[in-house]
Amino acid sequence: MNLKRRLEQHARWIGALAELSASIAGGRDLQDMLEETLRGLAASLGFPLGGVSLVDGQKGAEVVSCLHTCDPRLAAWLELTGGAAMPAGWSQRVGSLPAVTQLSITDLQTFPRAKAAGLNCAVLLPLAAGPERLGTLFMLFREPISLEPGQGGFLAALAAQLGLAVRQWDLRRELQASRQTMMEQERLNAMGQMASGIVHDINNTLAPIALYSEALLESESGLSEQARGYLRTIRQAARDIEATTSRMREFYRKQEESAALQSIDLKELLGQVVELTRPRWADMPNRYGLVVDLRLEAPEAIPPLAGVPGEIREALMNLIFNAVDALPQGGSIRLRAVVQESFLVVEVADTGLGMDEEQKARCLEPFYTTKGANGTGLGLAMVYGVMQRHGGDIRIESSPGRGTTVRLLFPRRSLPPAPVAASRAPGGQEALRILFIDDEPMVLNTMQELLRAGGHLVTGLPSGEDGVRRFRAEQAEGRGYDVVITDLSMPNMDGIQVAREIKRASPRTPVILLSGWGSFSDSGEKPEWVDQVISKPPDMNDLRAALRRLAGGAG
Repeated sequence: MNLKRRLEQHARWIGALAELSASIAGGRDLQDMLEETLRGLAASLGFPLGGVSLVDGQKGAEVVSCLHTCDPRLAAWLELTGGAAMPAGWSQRVGSLPAVTQLSITDLQTFPRAKAAGLNCAVLLPLAAGPERLGTLFMLFREPISLEPGQGGFLAALAAQLGLAVRQWDLRRELQASRQTMMEQERLNAMGQMASGIVHDINNTLAPIALYSEALLESESGLSEQARGYLRTIRQAARDIEATTSRMREFYRKQEESAALQSIDLKELLGQVVELTRPRWADMPNRYGLVVDLRLEAPEAIPPLAGVPGEIREALMNLIFNAVDALPQGGSIRLRAVVQESFLVVEVADTGLGMDEEQKARCLEPFYTTKGANGTGLGLAMVYGVMQRHGGDIRIESSPGRGTTVRLLFPRRSLPPAPVAASRAPGGQEALRILFIDDEPMVLNTMQELLRAGGHLVTGLPSGEDGVRRFRAEQAEGRGYDVVITDLSMPNMDGIQVAREIKRASPRTPVILLSGWGSFSDSGEKPEWVDQVISKPPDMNDLRAALRRLAGGAG
C-alpha cells in the first residue's frame, strides 16, 4: 500500500474512532453503536459473519447482543440469535485472550458447524473496562486475513472504545434504576403522608363500631348465640382493620419492632377467614349468576401456629380476594392447612386465569398489578411482608388457564402459654372522676357512654384548651380528676401539650394518651408527661387495666 492510501486509511480509522467517541459522549443507544461498528468493519474487512456478545450476570454467560452478516442463513446454521447464550465453553476460551487475536476455527473450538459453512478463521476483540471483562467482538472469515500495518492498533483502540461504551451504558442503566428507586421512595413517602391521615380518620370512625360491639357482648345477656357470633365477627373485623391501617406505614417507614407472636388456633383462624370473606366469594358472585365454591380443608389435630393473628388473617383474606378476582366465570377455591415436620403450610388454590412466567416473577413487587385501574399492586406485597416478619416463606405455582396456588410456610416453633385475659365485667369497680378529651364527636360520645356504664363520673370536652381550663377550674374548687384521657391529634392544643399542662398543674394525676396514628402505641414508647399510650379504637379491657394500674385499684 503506497503512502497516500495508507494515510487515507489511517484518517478513516481516526475518523471512525472520533465518531464512536462522540456517540459515547452523546449518550447514543448502545445497540445502534454496535450495529454501526459491525457494518463499518464488514465494509472494511469483508467478513461474512460478525457480532458482539456481552456478559449477562444473571445467566452467568456471554449473550449475543448484536449480529451482522451478508447471509442470514449463516447465523441460523451456527445457531446464533439475538439474546441467545454463546456456545458452551465460549467464555472460558476467549476470557484470557489479548486485545486482538486471530484463531483458526479449529483452535477456537466453539463453532462445531462453522467449517461446514466454509468459515475457517476468527478474529476476536475482547471488550473490557479496566480489569472487568464485558464481552467480545467476534468476526468469522472464510480464510485467515492479513492485517495491514496499524490495523491491529486500530482494532485494539476500537475494542477499548466499545468497552467504554458498554460500561457507560451499564452505568446509565444503573443510574436510571437508582432514579426509579428514588421516585418510588418519593411516591411511598407521599403515600405515607396520606396514609397517616387516613389511619387516624379510619381509627376514629372504627371506634364506635368496635366499642359498641364489645359493650353489647359484655352487657346484653339475652342475645342469641347467632347474634353474639355476628357481634364477635364485627368486633374482630374492626380490630383487623385497625391493625391493617397501622401497617400501612410499613410502605414508607421501616417497622421498628415486630408485634409479639401469639399461639394461634389455626383451624379457628381459617374458619374466621372463611366467614370474613364470605360476602366477596359467595354473595357478590351470586348477584351475577356466578358460583364460586370455597372449600376449607384442615386436619383435626393442628399444632398451634406462632404468629400475629391479625396479620395472618389479612394475608389469607388478600389471597382469597385475589383468587375471586381470578374467577370471572366462577370456579373453586381451596383453603387448606397442611402439617409438615418443620412447617405449618396454609395453601390458597384457585381454578382461575393463572399467571404467565413474567407475571409470576413480578407478582410480589409493590405496585405491580394485572388488574389495571382496579388493582393497587399492594396485596401480595403485604402478604410477602407478613411472611418475612414471621420468618416464613411464600411459594407460588401458576400457569395460564390452570389457576394459581399460593403456599405460605410458617416455621413451627413453641411459645409460652398465653396469659389468661382479665375479666371484662364492668361492674364492681371503684368509680373514678375522669376527664375525657377528644375533638371527634363520635368518639367523644361513645367513650363517655361506655365509661359511664362502668360506673365512672365522666366529663367530656371537645378540645385541649377546654380540657385544660376545666381541669384547672375543678382543681381550684378542690375537685380534682382521678385520671385524664386525651386524644393525641387535636387542633391548636394536641394531646401531648394537654398532658404537659395537666402534669404542671398536678404531677400525680395520671394521663392516658389515645393515639389513632399508631406511632407511639406500636413502638411501646411514650412521650414525656404521658403515663400510658393506648391505640384507637381502644380495647376496653386494655383501658380498664390501665385505669386500675394508674388510678390505684379503680377500673
